[in-house]
Amino acid sequence: MLYEDIEKAFPPSNWGCCWGTWQAAILDYIEQANVHYKLLGKLTYSSGPNLRSVSVLRLEIATCPSDEPRVFPAHGVDRISLPMAKHNMVVNYGNTGLTPVQSGKDYRYVETMPDGSVYTGAPFTPYDGVPLSHITDGLSKTMMLSETIQGNGEDTRGLTWWGDGAGFSTYLSPNTNEPDRIFRIFACKPEEPNPPCAQISADFPSMYAARSRHPGVVNAAMCDGSVHTISDSIDLFVWRAMGSTEGAEIIDEGFKN
Repeated sequence: MLYEDIEKAFPPSNWGCCWGTWQAAILDYIEQANVHYKLLGKLTYSSGPNLRSVSVLRLEIATCPSDEPRVFPAHGVDRISLPMAKHNMVVNYGNTGLTPVQSGKDYRYVETMPDGSVYTGAPFTPYDGVPLSHITDGLSKTMMLSETIQGNGEDTRGLTWWGDGAGFSTYLSPNTNEPDRIFRIFACKPEEPNPPCAQISADFPSMYAARSRHPGVVNAAMCDGSVHTISDSIDLFVWRAMGSTEGAEIIDEGFKN
């Protein structure tokens, strides 16, 4: 919210598939300016992660004490030469999902899902910041962020330095038994304690559900800054409506606890 107050828009969700995410953009506004200045390429992050000085660091403000702190291990893919810290806060990527494209921008939103669900806006989008004036469904009825779990091993749940791992989709209900859809197969580790996951497909783009280690609930912040506890049993229509910015749905305020 401090970022929006100065920049007059939320930060972009990501600047590509990889290392420039909203989490990096807000560092100046959560008393982490010294960390921000160590990042490569300012707000383009085109050179990859500055792993030694930034991505190995854990941000306490984005770490849930109910979860176990985990790291994404170093390996030979995408210049990951050191372990990367995972976190628990993810922003709202809307009510469908993201699909990678081969030219131009790295990601685009899926306009229509196989069940007929239509993308109706999100408060966080690739490359472009969303002003609050574009959230026509109402700031108190549109989610800004929620929780994820920190996946064990190479699982990308909680890898919020990474583009698609930095957000959640409301197409999947909170803490669902349905699998998250992950872009790269090596990054999907469905074995416990991780939740289910599968690789993306023609029908199911990249999307992560809101998840937590709290029994039966997730915590979420709305775009007006208010924070609420939301039951896993919330009506799916209401949950998806809370993920969109301009769907014009009518939802009951009873979702808030």
